Amino acid sequence: MVSYYSYYNYWYLLSTGERRILHNVSGEFRSGELTCILGPSGAGKSTLLNILAGYTSNGVNGRITVNGHARDMRVFKKLSSYIMQDDLLQPRLTVNESMMIAAELKLGQELSKSEKELVVSLFY
Repeated sequence: MVSYYSYYNYWYLLSTGERRILHNVSGEFRSGELTCILGPSGAGKSTLLNILAGYTSNGVNGRITVNGHARDMRVFKKLSSYIMQDDLLQPRLTVNESMMIAAELKLGQELSKSEKELVVSLFY
């Protein structure tokens, strides 16, 4: 189980090389805590989340650890999910329903439905 997820000295340079979006951004997410990323439009909030989720990697520099160890993207992508504000899921789904769909897709057949519900309940 992930207790904490840390990121250090992250910066992101646009592919054009003209502008740096993030400058030495560091932070930590801890299990059982709610974390809020705030900033004005265009500040790089979505960019940061896309980098942390592994969706963006070009033009990125920094270090991520999970429980103090370097993040293994193969394992991380299997166990994590990022539900975006403008997700393509049905707009009438609740957050819990969206998370259950993500659990079904990410956790596969190894876990029973009740085990997946338990995993979702830890986050919601």
